[in-house]
Amino acid sequence: MPDFRFEGTSGEDKTVRGTVVAESYSEAKQKIRKLAIQHAVKIERIEKRKTFLYKAGRVGELSVKGEQKAYSKDELRQALERLGYDRIK
Repeated sequence: MPDFRFEGTSGEDKTVRGTVVAESYSEAKQKIRKLAIQHAVKIERIEKRKTFLYKAGRVGELSVKGEQKAYSKDELRQALERLGYDRIK
Protein backbone atom coordinates (compact mmCIF):
# COMPACT_ATOMS: atom_id res chain seq x y z
CA MET A 1 0.00 0.00 0.00
CA PRO A 2 1.30 3.47 -0.83
CA ASP A 3 2.40 5.97 1.81
CA PHE A 4 1.16 9.56 1.84
CA ARG A 5 2.81 12.40 3.74
CA PHE A 6 0.87 15.43 4.89
CA GLU A 7 1.87 18.79 6.26
CA GLY A 8 -0.21 21.49 7.89
CA THR A 9 -0.39 24.00 10.70
CA SER A 10 -2.07 23.87 14.07
CA GLY A 11 -4.03 26.71 15.64
CA GLU A 12 -0.82 27.93 17.30
CA ASP A 13 0.97 28.17 13.92
CA LYS A 14 3.06 25.09 14.67
CA THR A 15 4.00 22.87 11.73
CA VAL A 16 2.41 19.43 11.84
CA ARG A 17 3.65 16.51 9.70
CA GLY A 18 2.65 12.89 9.45
CA THR A 19 2.20 9.88 7.22
CA VAL A 20 -0.79 7.74 6.34
CA VAL A 21 -0.98 4.39 4.54
CA ALA A 22 -3.92 4.06 2.13
CA GLU A 23 -4.95 2.29 -1.07
CA SER A 24 -5.56 5.52 -3.00
CA TYR A 25 -5.14 9.28 -2.84
CA SER A 26 -8.83 9.77 -2.07
CA GLU A 27 -8.72 7.29 0.82
CA ALA A 28 -5.60 9.00 2.19
CA LYS A 29 -7.31 12.37 1.89
CA GLN A 30 -10.31 11.10 3.92
CA LYS A 31 -8.04 9.71 6.66
CA ILE A 32 -6.03 12.93 6.80
CA ARG A 33 -9.21 15.02 6.89
CA LYS A 34 -10.43 13.04 9.94
CA LEU A 35 -7.09 13.57 11.70
CA ALA A 36 -7.19 17.27 10.85
CA ILE A 37 -10.64 17.67 12.38
CA GLN A 38 -9.70 15.73 15.53
CA HIS A 39 -6.55 17.77 16.13
CA ALA A 40 -7.61 21.16 14.69
CA VAL A 41 -4.98 21.16 11.95
CA LYS A 42 -5.19 22.99 8.63
CA ILE A 43 -3.74 20.69 5.94
CA GLU A 44 -1.58 22.47 3.38
CA ARG A 45 -0.01 19.63 1.40
CA ILE A 46 -0.39 15.90 0.70
CA GLU A 47 2.33 13.98 -1.18
CA LYS A 48 2.41 10.38 -2.39
CA ARG A 49 5.62 8.39 -2.04
CA LYS A 50 6.78 7.26 -5.49
CA THR A 51 9.51 4.99 -6.83
CA PHE A 52 12.32 6.76 -8.69
CA LEU A 53 15.03 5.28 -10.90
CA TYR A 54 18.42 6.96 -10.62
CA LYS A 55 21.99 6.80 -11.83
CA ALA A 56 24.63 8.28 -9.53
CA GLY A 57 28.38 8.37 -9.29
CA ARG A 58 31.35 9.73 -7.40
CA VAL A 59 34.51 11.21 -8.80
CA GLY A 60 36.87 8.40 -9.85
CA GLU A 61 34.26 5.64 -9.47
CA LEU A 62 31.82 3.94 -11.82
CA SER A 63 28.21 5.08 -11.74
CA VAL A 64 25.59 2.96 -10.02
CA LYS A 65 21.97 2.53 -11.03
CA GLY A 66 19.21 2.08 -8.51
CA GLU A 67 15.61 2.36 -7.52
CA GLN A 68 14.47 4.28 -4.46
CA LYS A 69 11.16 5.36 -2.94
CA ALA A 70 10.83 9.04 -2.06
CA TYR A 71 8.23 11.78 -1.94
CA SER A 72 10.04 13.98 -4.49
CA LYS A 73 13.04 14.09 -6.84
CA ASP A 74 14.66 16.77 -4.70
CA GLU A 75 14.35 14.63 -1.59
CA LEU A 76 16.08 11.73 -3.36
CA ARG A 77 18.77 14.01 -4.78
CA GLN A 78 19.55 15.38 -1.30
CA ALA A 79 19.76 11.86 0.15
CA LEU A 80 22.19 10.74 -2.57
CA GLU A 81 24.30 13.88 -2.09
CA ARG A 82 24.52 13.14 1.66
CA LEU A 83 25.92 9.72 0.68
CA GLY A 84 28.66 11.46 -1.31
CA TYR A 85 27.30 11.12 -4.84
CA ASP A 86 27.83 14.16 -7.03
CA ARG A 87 26.72 13.04 -10.51
CA ILE A 88 23.02 12.28 -10.23
CA LYS A 89 20.48 11.61 -13.00
